[in-house]
Parts: sequence; structure tokens; C-alpha cells
Amino acid sequence: MSLIVSQSTQATYEPIEAGNHVARCIQVIDLGVQAEKAFESEEIRMNPKIRLVWELPNEIRSYKDKETGEEKQLPAIVGQEFKASLHEKSKLRKTLASWRGRDFTEEELQGFSLDKLLSQPCMINITHTEKNAKKYASITAVTPLAKGMTCPEQITESLKFDIEDYTQAEWEKLPEFIQNKIKESTQFKHKPVENVPIQEPTYNEPPEIEDVDFEAIATQMPF
Repeated sequence: MSLIVSQSTQATYEPIEAGNHVARCIQVIDLGVQAEKAFESEEIRMNPKIRLVWELPNEIRSYKDKETGEEKQLPAIVGQEFKASLHEKSKLRKTLASWRGRDFTEEELQGFSLDKLLSQPCMINITHTEKNAKKYASITAVTPLAKGMTCPEQITESLKFDIEDYTQAEWEKLPEFIQNKIKESTQFKHKPVENVPIQEPTYNEPPEIEDVDFEAIATQMPF
């Protein structure tokens, strides 16, 4: 799959405060074609999936590198998986239309590059939910920055990962749980053995807040 597009892990840390947060897109990850159950059904479908990840530059936290033991001050990050589709009813299209402030043109629907999302600022709304006595942070909206508002400079390095065209260095930058997800894709399973990356990541990223659904509203177009 190309990056042209025509619940949740237990939290072991205090979730990000509920409410609106300034954010910036830092990762666009191609997860490949994944098997998943259809909505309210036991039917298994194969769908191309992508993951968008944002940093919250005003939510700086301390993290300890498991390899070096070094304490680092880094922004919290949040992510959301989507079916890689711009169908009129798709969650990805609704989310991007909200973020942009308008829907896609017919020309854009023929092939929109997700690369354009990298480094773009926005507002993300986070709500808290509880399940089995555990609190989870969920992304419930993504919108443009309010008029006159600015986003701090990007802190985390941008990363684009295309399952059909990636380097070993790009693979190593992915968190282990994302690597494991990608390994379940049809593309990865069919790779020749000699081309399968085997080196483990050499550093640890801040843990992501797992997320649920996007319900977006629009005001302007950042990209």
C-alpha cells in the first residue's frame, strides 16, 4: 500500500488531561492490510490501515530511556488508526475534512498524499472514559487552530513509514507495538525472509495514548 489514499491498550501512566490541546502531526504510518472484524459482526475483512500520530507540545513529561536510563523531557504523543480510504462515509475523510475546514475536491479524491499532514498543527480534544476500573484517554475531535492561536515549534522528529518502500532506519524508529502490528499485515508476511528487518529499536519513544473515535468540526484549511 502507498501513502496515497483515493480499544485499547491499558494505560500505565496518568492520562492526558481531558479537554482541548494544541497538537502537531508527527507521524504517518502505513500499517498495511490488516484482518479485522466487521462492525457488529463476526465477519473478518481485510482492510488497508494507517495510523496518524500527533505530539502535544504543551504537555511535556519525563521519560526514562530503558537502554540508557537517561531522563528525557518530551511531549506526550497521541495516535489514531484509520481505514485508508477517502470514501464519503470513512472516518479518515471526515477527520481530514474537519481538520482542513472543507471536504475534498473530486481531483483530490483521485489521490491525496498523506505526507501533507506531517508537521501540520491542529487542536485535539481528549475525553476520559473508564473501563474495568481503568481510565483511558480518547481522541474525540480534531480541528484547526483557533484564529490567532499558534503551535510551538515541533519537538519530535517527523516520521513517514510506507510498508512498500521503507528503510531499516525508518523501521527502527517505530515503537515495538507498531512493529508487531505491521508484522501482522499481509504485505509483511509475504516478504522474502532476507528482506525482513530483524534489528530491534535502539531507543524508546514516549508511550502513546490509545484512542477511540474522531467526531470532527471544521473552521479553516491548514493543508
